[in-house]
Amino acid sequence: MEELVEYGKIISSSDKEYFVEINRAAACGACTLKDSCSVESGKIVLRVPKGDLKVHEGDMVELRIPKSRAVKAAFMVYGIPLLTFIALIALGKLLDFSDLASLLVAFLGLAMSFVFVHFYDKKKGKDFSPKISKVLKV
Repeated sequence: MEELVEYGKIISSSDKEYFVEINRAAACGACTLKDSCSVESGKIVLRVPKGDLKVHEGDMVELRIPKSRAVKAAFMVYGIPLLTFIALIALGKLLDFSDLASLLVAFLGLAMSFVFVHFYDKKKGKDFSPKISKVLKV
């Protein structure tokens, strides 16, 4: 199974997670839109659940996430709201709602789908988080 690999530095930790700083340029390196993206380069901080490895503040680590999980996470964040919006517009047209009423229902459904995604993330979000696979020797 293919995995996305990232490298970062542990900057702090809490009881349940580590805060890992990675270089945004490295995180965007595989993206096809990297040359036309308006996201500023710099550092980003990821929240990584604690695992079996013992790491300390300042350690360089390798982070991995299976591509299948990354695709599922992207579908949850983008696909479900988009499909909800399209389905509700189509349903409104099938039920002979006016264009404005169909659009309002679709936007209401879109907002509700974002609320669903938010609560789903709170419950299952750690399943989609990167995992520390090893501590790098510096």
